[in-house]
Amino acid sequence: FLFSVFSFLMLFSIYSQTLKKFSGMFPVSALSNLDGKANYSYKEENSKQIFQGKFTLSVTGKDENKGFSQNVSGNFKNGLRDGKWTFNIIYSDWKTTDYNIYKTGTCTLTVNYKSGQPDGLWAYNNSFKIRQKNDKNEKTGFTAFSKVTKESLKITYNQGIMCSFLYEIPNADKKDYYKNNYIFDENGYIQNINTEKENNKYSEMWYHGLYKPSVEDISKMDMY
Repeated sequence: FLFSVFSFLMLFSIYSQTLKKFSGMFPVSALSNLDGKANYSYKEENSKQIFQGKFTLSVTGKDENKGFSQNVSGNFKNGLRDGKWTFNIIYSDWKTTDYNIYKTGTCTLTVNYKSGQPDGLWAYNNSFKIRQKNDKNEKTGFTAFSKVTKESLKITYNQGIMCSFLYEIPNADKKDYYKNNYIFDENGYIQNINTEKENNKYSEMWYHGLYKPSVEDISKMDMY
């Protein structure tokens, strides 16, 4: 028993010594002014850096990306993403286009991996409002905010194979309500696409990922 404990401690000690830690600036994008600061542990194999363990990244935009910030956290196992990962974005009067449109809101993405493959639930939620630059408004320099836009996306995976896909724009006003639900078989092929828009519902049948027209659709095709 003592020998087993001693062996375990020796192995743990050797393993711990092989891991190195990093805390500092992290390259995010050479094409945009985004500064990233990362904290993670890694091991070196054949002169290559292999991520291992917890990984966090915080990004702050500047210049044309002022008002944009992002936080990322997750876990690596032998260089592959494993387990739960979260991506949180905050917009604070972030300029989105050249048309003086500025966005304020939050965006959250929660995903799950298993040995580098998508596995489990992926959930995306976005909520934002926009306004434009207006030099005539001496108090704020902006127009009034638009109404809040919300959208959500839920995808389930099984060892890298997509099982379901649900996109929704929830809104108390049925006029703007939209829902799109994709149903897949065990091999990841689309079987059905169910759509709800305003007060109407639509359904499409697919076969092995290919659109399968209904009898009514076929009769319409035969007319031409």
